[in-house]
Amino acid sequence: MQISNTYPEFRETTMLLITSRQDALAYKVSGRNSDKLFSFHINKPEYSDKEGGFDRSGKNGQRVGGGETDINTSDIAYTEFLEQLTEQLDQITTSDIQNVILFATEHLATQTLEQLPNDIKSKITMTIHGNLINEELNDLVSRIHQS
Repeated sequence: MQISNTYPEFRETTMLLITSRQDALAYKVSGRNSDKLFSFHINKPEYSDKEGGFDRSGKNGQRVGGGETDINTSDIAYTEFLEQLTEQLDQITTSDIQNVILFATEHLATQTLEQLPNDIKSKITMTIHGNLINEELNDLVSRIHQS
């Protein structure tokens, strides 16, 4: 995919890493050319009912309380997402990549950054906050040049 002539060329080979809670996408960009390295989506697990029902019993076998616990499926999906992201990034040869630009939602950027492999983490030159997983490549480049 070509990057628009509206923006300056990337002088160094750069990885654009776009993440959200359940999705990731990575491009390798050099000059005006880009190659998609990977993309994936993690589905939230679905449960048929509330898991972990319990009852509390009182005197004479009477029930005095009870309920179910809700499972936070977002946390389960995000944990799976981080595992998948690490696997995907471990498969990429980063020796020819000089810079990494991370696009991540503000509340998850720190956690995502902590999970990145050290060779990628050390090359991060910019972090742009926002849920930008559905943005077109040229829109992402525009955000880079606005920052």
